[in-house]
Amino acid sequence: MVIGGGDDTTINHVKFTTTDKLKWSITHERYEDLEDSIVFDKLDASGLSFPHYDTLVITLRIANTDVKRIMVDDGNGVCIIHPRVLTQMRLKDKIIPRCITLTGFNNAVERTSGEILLPVLAGGFTLETMFHVMD
Repeated sequence: MVIGGGDDTTINHVKFTTTDKLKWSITHERYEDLEDSIVFDKLDASGLSFPHYDTLVITLRIANTDVKRIMVDDGNGVCIIHPRVLTQMRLKDKIIPRCITLTGFNNAVERTSGEILLPVLAGGFTLETMFHVMD
């Protein structure tokens, strides 16, 4: 659940709608064009102890830059990017100032400082993705 203020918004292609109590309901939109999946089999699991909670870390091309060490968390409703990354990409001046309050699963509250729309290339598809800037 993400708690904040404002009108309806879409974050990473997930639509959030406010109610009177500032509770956001989530509806997922599907991409009909995306058919390929990344699948792991038993060979990929060799050397792992089960159950494992290892983080999936990948490299993606974002705005024509290979960004390394991207942590994938399928439980998140937002994409977060550090301002240092945008400075290195020379995109810091493209940040749109916007403060959103995010509440984590442990009820920790954090505020974003802005947002930026960036093209992300993954699996041959480029998707315009909204990132929220947060230290």
